[in-house]
Amino acid sequence: METDLHITPYIRKLLAQHPPRLAFSAADRAGWETWREELRGKLVGLLAPWPQTAGLRAVLLSTTDAGSHVREALRLSSDGLPDIPALLLRPKGAAARRPAILALHGHGPGKAEVAGLDAGDAQVPYGLRMVEAGYVVLTFDFFPFGERRESEHNAQEGYEYSCNSTLIRTLLLGVNLLTLNLFDVRRALDYLVTRPEVDAGRIGVMGCSYGGTASMYAATLDERIKAAVLSCSLGEYRGHGVEIDELCGVQVVPGILQWAEMGDVAGLIAPKPLLTESARADTFFPWSWTEPTLRRLREVYRTAGAQERLDVRVYDGGHRYYGEGVLEFWEKYL
Repeated sequence: METDLHITPYIRKLLAQHPPRLAFSAADRAGWETWREELRGKLVGLLAPWPQTAGLRAVLLSTTDAGSHVREALRLSSDGLPDIPALLLRPKGAAARRPAILALHGHGPGKAEVAGLDAGDAQVPYGLRMVEAGYVVLTFDFFPFGERRESEHNAQEGYEYSCNSTLIRTLLLGVNLLTLNLFDVRRALDYLVTRPEVDAGRIGVMGCSYGGTASMYAATLDERIKAAVLSCSLGEYRGHGVEIDELCGVQVVPGILQWAEMGDVAGLIAPKPLLTESARADTFFPWSWTEPTLRRLREVYRTAGAQERLDVRVYDGGHRYYGEGVLEFWEKYL
């Protein structure tokens, strides 16, 4: 039972007294452009400091004939940062340049789940589905998942513990964990555009749950990404982080509620093509907090004159990747 001794009522009071200062309110395209530039700049600043590194080197560890495709195990290295363990999935006989998908994982075993090598929580291996459809796919492990889960520091069960304990260690140096993961998205893109079978002008990003969260920020911050698919990852920060304790350490943008809600941040993707999947029975992103996010998202796209590029899909099921219309979406926009 909450009392006036607790922090949550105090946070609610602050939110009521100080609503987000850059909540979307533009009435026309010119206003949208001004708002987008200002909020995007603010988001980059809230995530700062960003790593400063030089160079990118890729080491091929193994090549596997996976039947429908070829799977390459890689290490991506940059001076001053830990290596990125990655998997590149490419269709067999891929001679001509073709579109590519950066497939980002959620909580669970990491890239292995996306590539169909680990069943995880029975999520659909959407990276595998994309390479089977003819796309080049790159997936990698975020901190602290997959090969980046540390046995000493992340030994306790439960993703909140490993995510939050890792965030604490980075914050001691004034570095944000989400920023490090998003910087690795940038490094992964740096590598992907060098691949001879990839058309660098036709790259999309997709993910479910935390993968969708990371995809949202990546599509907002990197212009090399031309379209995005976000699955079961949209819901107001206030609900997801303040009311139901579902915002863990890999998802935090310090101070974001002073400036925007998630519907505003997702709206920064406009005018890029965007497909979203949400579910009314999603216990991680309850519908009462997801619905206002989708409403704001539609408002931003409409004001930007890009409403035809927004495909919002709502299901009656639970928290998972659904995939209906995704291949048609990529075919249309990549």
